[in-house]
Amino acid sequence: MNATMLRRLSLLTFAGAALSAQGAIVSFGASGLLETNPANMKYGPNPYGNNFLHLWNERQGYVLTSGLVVDAVADGVYTNTAQLGTFTLAAGTRLDSHYIAYDPVSNSQTGSITFSGRIIGIIVTSEVGGDRLFTSDYLRLASVPNANVPGAHYGLRGLELNPDAFTINGNTLTVRLSASTPGDGIRVLTASPVPGPAALGPFALGALATRRKRRRA
Repeated sequence: MNATMLRRLSLLTFAGAALSAQGAIVSFGASGLLETNPANMKYGPNPYGNNFLHLWNERQGYVLTSGLVVDAVADGVYTNTAQLGTFTLAAGTRLDSHYIAYDPVSNSQTGSITFSGRIIGIIVTSEVGGDRLFTSDYLRLASVPNANVPGAHYGLRGLELNPDAFTINGNTLTVRLSASTPGDGIRVLTASPVPGPAALGPFALGALATRRKRRRA
């Protein structure tokens, strides 16, 4: 492998590492369990039967082709359904999607999850005729097995506020969930930056600068 190919490989490696970090779940407490295997990303009723908050990243850097209706967009504490609303993220919005599933036998759990981007929308409702979780399931990863995804609406998939509650604070979501059958689901949408030179990081930018200098020479 010649020097030119090595430089190109290094640049691609640094760029890929920087871009893959976008849209990530950054941190979570002991109550959380990050799922990275699509086979363990389960959207149907009663998928886990334990007291963990199962967390995973869905589509990243996705640009909406049509408006997406969500339940909450503003920072605040949400403890009852009257606080939820009908808000539309416009077509053309670039976002990262994430999912939280909680399915204990019968228990409650609290936890905070921090994301790399600012929270711009929360979906927690699953009512008949307005099942916003079901209608936004297209944001799941294409590699998730079909058997893990409900083919139709099922009741009580989302949150039942009071006793359930959640708090939005910038890029952090705090939840207080109480569930049995069929469990609770939350979809979290965060702002996704448009990839640019800054996303490549200092090493990749340095490699670009060096390459330009050599070309001029």
